[in-house]
Amino acid sequence: MPLPATIQSYLELPPGPTRIDFIEGLERQTLRQLTQSIQELSMYFKDMFDTTPIPYGVSRTAHLARLTEHLVRRAVDRAAIQPLDDYYEGDFDSRRVRWCPTSWGTVAQDLRVDAKAESERSRIRPSASQFSMRAEIAVTSSQTGLLRTVTQDRIVVPHILLSTQLGTTGGPPSDESEAVAAITTVIFIALYYRSTLRSIVLVASPHADLQNRYNPDAATNHIWAAGPAPDDPRGTRINLKKLRANPFSAWRVQELVYADPDQITFTTPVWVDGPPRTEQPFAFKPA
Repeated sequence: MPLPATIQSYLELPPGPTRIDFIEGLERQTLRQLTQSIQELSMYFKDMFDTTPIPYGVSRTAHLARLTEHLVRRAVDRAAIQPLDDYYEGDFDSRRVRWCPTSWGTVAQDLRVDAKAESERSRIRPSASQFSMRAEIAVTSSQTGLLRTVTQDRIVVPHILLSTQLGTTGGPPSDESEAVAAITTVIFIALYYRSTLRSIVLVASPHADLQNRYNPDAATNHIWAAGPAPDDPRGTRINLKKLRANPFSAWRVQELVYADPDQITFTTPVWVDGPPRTEQPFAFKPA
């Protein structure tokens, strides 16, 4: 089914392959926009992360978490992602409800970006309120050896409603106004460090409508892993190796790497659309 000439909301498309392709395209475009922004700011990220002194009385972990939040908000601003006038709160470090320009028109989007400072680069740990889709994971018990299923419900709503009364947007719709559904897009940005900042990992977490593609059941799981305490939501992680190797969209995990972690430089500008091709900066290879 061809896409309509103009789309304001993803709900204008019928459930099925057309809507799935549209959501994947919008999430890819958004991740690409943020990856470009962070590449442009990567020397600033490196300088701030490696040289900003830790304030007196603040732990290193808390200092790096606050610094990472600041840097990620700066990157969202740099990407020229302009919010609507209304202020939206949430459980993410940056939230921009906006009209996203696409080749199909301006699409309503609720973009939520979360920043994380990580000393490992194999996983992203969403908080209990940051799951964009349900997690269903097959886990073997270390005590009994039996296979069981661990489930973490989706928390983030798939969309919010925007009022279009009198040509304006923002806020809940009134009974007299039409409403447009702004699709939720969740991006995690992790700054991977040891003694210094080594790389920046960007992850596009799939929308709830993509459940049947990425994790329809515990046996088919292209995204999740369970930690030592799988019944605790904090033990459910995005497994970057699984998500990067999924058969649908290798672009969902991007890593901007500092070639020499001891030097304050830009990251190597590589965008992965399919299998990695590091010899070509921002190489395009269809998945």
